[in-house]
Amino acid sequence: MADRTLKPDSGNDLVLQNDDASAKIEIENTSALRITSGDILPVSTGTGAGHDFSVNNSQLVVEGDTGDVGLGTTDPEELLHLNGTEPVIKLVDSAVSGAGFIDFDGSGLQLNTNRNPNTGTSTNVSKTNASIQLFGLNEDANIRFYTTTTNNSSSTERMRILSDGDVEVKTGSLIVNTSGQGIGFGSTLSQHTLDDFETGSWTPVFGTNSGSGVVYSANAGIYGKFTKIGQQVIAEFSASITVSSASGSMTGIVASSLPFTPKSEDIVAYTYGGYLVNSQSSNEQTIAGNTNNPATAGIFYFQNRVSGSGQALQTGDYGGVLIYRS
Repeated sequence: MADRTLKPDSGNDLVLQNDDASAKIEIENTSALRITSGDILPVSTGTGAGHDFSVNNSQLVVEGDTGDVGLGTTDPEELLHLNGTEPVIKLVDSAVSGAGFIDFDGSGLQLNTNRNPNTGTSTNVSKTNASIQLFGLNEDANIRFYTTTTNNSSSTERMRILSDGDVEVKTGSLIVNTSGQGIGFGSTLSQHTLDDFETGSWTPVFGTNSGSGVVYSANAGIYGKFTKIGQQVIAEFSASITVSSASGSMTGIVASSLPFTPKSEDIVAYTYGGYLVNSQSSNEQTIAGNTNNPATAGIFYFQNRVSGSGQALQTGDYGGVLIYRS
């Protein structure tokens, strides 16, 4: 059996050590206790309640019966239990520069990237900060989302989910990037989904119902704007037209020039400068619901202000609004 020695060393520290072994326990003359292990340092406690391992009473506590670890508490209640003023957990990926933080300040739990929520210090000035904050207040709870495009700066609140389930977009836009996906209303999403919103310009093309046609020029240009909400299309148009010949009976907008192909359904149309009619033999109407089928007939016809039917288009300003489903 090897000799065991308890002796002061040259620094007047009390050392407990097996001869020629690297493991030792030292009580230094500064009152510090140092344990040096050549391999591992196992610490065993009892398995009953109160058989704990602790450092400075509550700085670090390991419960002997449960294995729960406490920092800042003598009675840890979970596998890891932190107790302190606005405690923060810092997570560092050693392979990259930066860190993540988990923080609780009594009413809000925060998840932060690259920015300490207590000090405001960035862990990497070349990266941005994003944050999710969960608040549980008196009769109120909400979840807040923060982002920024600027490195080394605090983030800005973008969206909030309120306690009643309402969602507020604080800054930015709500964008659905996947085609066919959208915002659902009601229980039958396939029938109550807003999956498209578009605005833009279109160029109306004029055609004739019969004869050799109407020869015209657009004095002030041809104008067209549209708004599409789901399947509903609102197409506005106008043109100042000079008619130089009119062997055809009437003219109108060719359906194929519309910004979106109409369904085989009725069109609601409001016009000015001319009258909208359903066919060559129809009487003119100042404000009309067009019962013409745009998928087959293909033209929304106009005639001049002269009473009667089959009148040729005359020089003037023409335009209106077409509302239809695409």
